[in-house]
Amino acid sequence: MAGRKKKNLITLLSLFAVMVFLIGTYGYLAYFKENQANQDSADVTAETTTLATLETDKIESVYFSNPDSTMTLLKDVEKGWMYKEEPSFPVNQTFAENMKAAFSNITSTMTVATDVNDLSEYGLKEPVIQVVVTLEDQTSISIALGYEAPITGGYYATVNGEKTVYIVSSTFYDNFNKSRKEIMAVENIPTMSADTITHLVVGNQEEGTLELNYEEDNYDYTGNTRWFIVQPYETPVAADATAVTELLNNYIGMTFDSAVDYDVTDLTQYGLDQPVALISLDYYEEVEQTVDELESETEGTKATLEAESETEGTDAATRSEPTTEKVYKSFELLIGSTDEEGNYYVKSSDSSRVHLMSADTIESLIHVNPYSVAYENVSMINIDTVDKVVLETKDATTTMSINRKVEKVKNEETGEEEENIVKTYEINGKEADEDTFIKLYQTVISPSTESEIPKDYDTKTSQSPVLSITFHRNTDTYKTITIQYLPYDDSYYIININGVSNFLCDKRKVDEIKN
Repeated sequence: MAGRKKKNLITLLSLFAVMVFLIGTYGYLAYFKENQANQDSADVTAETTTLATLETDKIESVYFSNPDSTMTLLKDVEKGWMYKEEPSFPVNQTFAENMKAAFSNITSTMTVATDVNDLSEYGLKEPVIQVVVTLEDQTSISIALGYEAPITGGYYATVNGEKTVYIVSSTFYDNFNKSRKEIMAVENIPTMSADTITHLVVGNQEEGTLELNYEEDNYDYTGNTRWFIVQPYETPVAADATAVTELLNNYIGMTFDSAVDYDVTDLTQYGLDQPVALISLDYYEEVEQTVDELESETEGTKATLEAESETEGTDAATRSEPTTEKVYKSFELLIGSTDEEGNYYVKSSDSSRVHLMSADTIESLIHVNPYSVAYENVSMINIDTVDKVVLETKDATTTMSINRKVEKVKNEETGEEEENIVKTYEINGKEADEDTFIKLYQTVISPSTESEIPKDYDTKTSQSPVLSITFHRNTDTYKTITIQYLPYDDSYYIININGVSNFLCDKRKVDEIKN
């Protein structure tokens, strides 16, 4: 029993000794760690430090190297920033100016360590980005950029190869973390408005071609629009001016998303040798000119303008006042294949540079339903242009006539005689009151288109019209318009206008006229 107690006592004393040893060791390690941390923090300064201040106007070149590209940009007084190794390379001038401006005052947010022998832990032994700026006097400053600082943000940096490690802002880093394609300038698509566009072609390998044309000196037969759909219909079809304007608004804001390549001779790699689609726009710009400034005009044109001015008694000062001239231009966009992300390769037809545009943008521009811009009120002929309307079915003929007589009427206020047009109305040779006639006429012109005739339907199939309406007009053009309604199915009739069928209309509207 006494032996067992002695053994237990020895065990307790041994455990106590071990515990004392462990406590002592822990205390020593804690002291050592704290002391070491204090020594390490001695090199850390969380104050803003100015690393360099340059007169940026005197910067002659900017060299930068990053994982994607290595470039030297030179400042040319006339051409701006140029890529030294490829003078024809289109440099993004904004990015180049940002690089220059970054050196106006380079500051660090923290000094991490001084006299560092091993820069590898900061990513500075082999810098991620190296930047060298050279001034006109050939002095230079070099900045090396390494890893991103894990807690504070920003990036580790050294100046001129020295061993002091700083942290500079992410903004400074980002200025030089540009790929070759990012440095490549993006071309501008010409500025235009829906009001200045006169012609649009949207060609699509899958869906055919939509062509719209604005005819300044010509209205359609209804007198409501100057826009015409030239393709894809067999003959020009009136277009709805409001719908056309809405469509054109999609094209006036086109921009390239990013640049891909320049001075391209082999278009096959981008699918642009045989484009899947194209967009062509004709438009004009209004330019102010004076007779004295028309140096580009022929002498004959100048002489004519001056002669006209002299004939009208216009002096030299008045002739020098600006006049607005329309300068007609065009733009054509070619659309090729897609990249790995589905973006389309595109280029202007008169440029050797290739860009990218998003799939969403391109798809919305090249897939256009022609009927969406067709003028639907194809029967709405202005009554003031009509002298007679003849309606024919297989069972009956109805003639509506408008007789116009010019009478001279004395103006009670001025006492002068004025011409007044007096209208009388007839239906089948019998006089009709104006309200009855107008109400019937409004019914006659009420049918509008509902949809296109399906492409697989043979419109040349011989059919007799269920109703034929002929408008005899007092106009110089479109003097006779004949609209026929042909059977299609239980819901629609085919509308045939002067022998051309493109659309369907609501059967109920036509039956209302027949009845």
